Amino acid sequence: MSLIRNVLLKILSHHTLALLRWDIHFIGVRAVNSLFSKEYQLRNKLRKLKHPIYLNLGSGPRGLTSSNWINVDGYKDTNVMYCMDFNSRFPFEDNCFDGIFCEHVLEHFNIENGQRLLSECCRVLRPGGCLRIIVPDGEKIMKAYFDTPSELLERRSVNSSCAMEAVNSYFRQRYEHQIAYDEELLKYQFLLAGFSQVSRASFGNGKVSGAVIIDDKKYEWESLYMEAVKPAHKKLQPGSIGI
Repeated sequence: MSLIRNVLLKILSHHTLALLRWDIHFIGVRAVNSLFSKEYQLRNKLRKLKHPIYLNLGSGPRGLTSSNWINVDGYKDTNVMYCMDFNSRFPFEDNCFDGIFCEHVLEHFNIENGQRLLSECCRVLRPGGCLRIIVPDGEKIMKAYFDTPSELLERRSVNSSCAMEAVNSYFRQRYEHQIAYDEELLKYQFLLAGFSQVSRASFGNGKVSGAVIIDDKKYEWESLYMEAVKPAHKKLQPGSIGI
């Protein structure tokens, strides 16, 4: 495998090879889902469950075993029930989840694809359902760079021991992270997707998220915690940012 990689690197850049690897992977994911009717099976499973039902979006190795939770990710991992391409329409019917938990996933998409992901979350939530989003806190990381760079380096060590490399590591994480959010930008994106009652939360706490608080302690220092509710009334029109 390393030989093939080295040959490809003589032809392609690291960046192109990384993107190609991800594209090939998700082509395979979509093909397997279609070939084995996995989307139909998942929807059928959901119809048989009793509410409340929660979605662990990007569960990775922290998929829950509870019958109230559906764990999905782009890659196979512990208790992942369904692998999906997050850039595509979610394989769920409208208004089927009571809450969604999504930790350190949104920053892996550019702002346009991230907006579509949030809109899909709004679509599949039941009216009054809550989405809890956790992302790297761009504002906190920038403040740490100016005020306490030594703390920043303690939290994320880098080869150069330079605080700016640590900032770039959070914001870019090589080719994996596409955008850094602060509270203002993430709130704007929530409202644009049709959510209301957008509020800042904290590790282990939230005003409305309740049962979907399953935060990972390892992300506490670096993270921005936000939650938003799908309106019980008619969904906001795309492009509206009013409540």
